Amino acid sequence: MLTKDFEIVHINGVTATCFLHPPDRKVFGAAAAEVRAHFPRKIKLWDCSCGISLTPAELRIMAEDSKTVDAETLRVAFVAPSDAVYGLARLFAIHRAQAHLQLQVFRDRDNAFEWLESMAKIDG
Repeated sequence: MLTKDFEIVHINGVTATCFLHPPDRKVFGAAAAEVRAHFPRKIKLWDCSCGISLTPAELRIMAEDSKTVDAETLRVAFVAPSDAVYGLARLFAIHRAQAHLQLQVFRDRDNAFEWLESMAKIDG
C-alpha cells in the first residue's frame, strides 16, 4: 500500500502543504515538485508541525536550489511550533531570501494562514 508523506490543498488563495511525518530532503523535494507541477500559485504555506528530518546543511542547499526553481513564488509561510524546527525554518528563510519574496516563520498555523490570506486579498 502506497502512503503519502504530505497533503497539499488550496485554501483561499493559499497552497498549503502539510507534512504527515517529519520530512527528509527526499520527501520535502517530492512535495515541492508536486506543488510546482499542480499548484502554480504564488502564495504557499509549508506546515512542519510534525517536525523535520533535515540538517542545517541540507536546508541551506534546498534554499539555494529553490531560488531558481521557485523564482515566481512571492509569499511563503512556514509553520514550526517547536523551537528546533522554528530555528531551522528561520535558517532556511535566511538562505532563501530574495528581494521579491516575503517569507515568514510562524509557530501557529492559524496565524500563518491569516498573514498569507491577507496577502492573497491584496494580490486579488
